[in-house]
Amino acid sequence: MATDTTQKQEARLRGAAKVDFTTPLHTSVLENKTAIITGGASGIGLGIAAALSQYGVRVGILDINEEAGLRAQRDLSIAGGGTVKYFHTDVTSWDSQLAAFKEVLAWSGNTLDIVIPSAGVRSHNMRDLVYDQLADLTRDPTRPPTTTFDVNLRGTYYTTYLALTYLTRFASQPSSMEREFKPQLLFMASLAGYAEQSLSADYAATKYGVRGMWKAIRSQGKLFGGCQANLLAPGFVHTDAGAGKEEREEKHGIVGVKAAKTEDVVEGAVRCVCDGGVEGMFFSILLFFGPGGIGPDKKGMADGDWWIARAVCCVQGEEGRPGCNNFDLCDNMEDFNGGKVLLDAIRGGVLGRFGGKEWFGDGGFILRVYIHFPLFSICFTTSYIPEYECFKSLQIFNFWREKLRTVKTNCAL
Repeated sequence: MATDTTQKQEARLRGAAKVDFTTPLHTSVLENKTAIITGGASGIGLGIAAALSQYGVRVGILDINEEAGLRAQRDLSIAGGGTVKYFHTDVTSWDSQLAAFKEVLAWSGNTLDIVIPSAGVRSHNMRDLVYDQLADLTRDPTRPPTTTFDVNLRGTYYTTYLALTYLTRFASQPSSMEREFKPQLLFMASLAGYAEQSLSADYAATKYGVRGMWKAIRSQGKLFGGCQANLLAPGFVHTDAGAGKEEREEKHGIVGVKAAKTEDVVEGAVRCVCDGGVEGMFFSILLFFGPGGIGPDKKGMADGDWWIARAVCCVQGEEGRPGCNNFDLCDNMEDFNGGKVLLDAIRGGVLGRFGGKEWFGDGGFILRVYIHFPLFSICFTTSYIPEYECFKSLQIFNFWREKLRTVKTNCAL
């Protein structure tokens, strides 16, 4: 027993085998499956819904935006493939999510195979929130907005709880005993859950929270109907609601952002939900009925019937090859919880050139000079990038609630 426990602890530190992105995908396993996607009316969620529908999945879109949801239902239904239906849902409300799950199950014939908590909103800039309070120094600070926490974290927790509950219930059904497709729970985190995203305190906190939620159950899928739980951590992604390139560079201190497209993330999602080897170990599980209700039959579990799921970072692919540069973050302790792989990716320029703390190759640098006054600050920023053989820009910012003045000059050497 001690040896088994030690082996399990070591495996949790080491993780399972890395995702093999060269393995051909057999999307036929998705046919006639049922999926729930929160936030599926736009952005990444809509892209995943469209892809799964094309592979014959019955997709329930849960979203608060009724106009966008009905439009997605219409457009995806016209495109063919699996059936798509919109269900109006406020993910921050327990009652709303519960009702939506029950409606999907009634519509799908009491089947559920894939759940993707994709609903999310963007951050509030901490600097802007604080500086807004300087307009009247005699006024008490106002309460900061918590929408990002409510949607990104509480909403994901509700979705996860409902998904695990229903997947565990369905695993007790005799028809599920011989199934080949493992039920899927795919978390949607972000690169902000691994690397610093300056001033986006609420967003980063929620994405670290989603990552923590995933880690808490990643190796315990056998307790929840044999569920396979993986995680996506998209880098910078251009969606309809996303910021432009210049805004991202300015906000996050990145030069030459390599923003992914929605299809790069979609490829990562499809890889996770239909590649049974992603979590590194297939297992069988039997359930028994007893005085305590439904539970795993421990006599039916062979040694090693557990696994460590994987986290995939989705980044900019190449023309005509979406997702080709996605990579396994190796989010386990032996690999420094993804830190080493991510640092190598950043240094390799996969995400763009990070400013502020990283040198830009041989001889490249970024320089910031701050001059602080009682009620405002001035920041002079310049960066030299050898590959461009020029100073990228000279930026002068005057922060007084909003930026009142921005001067940029480009100087070729």
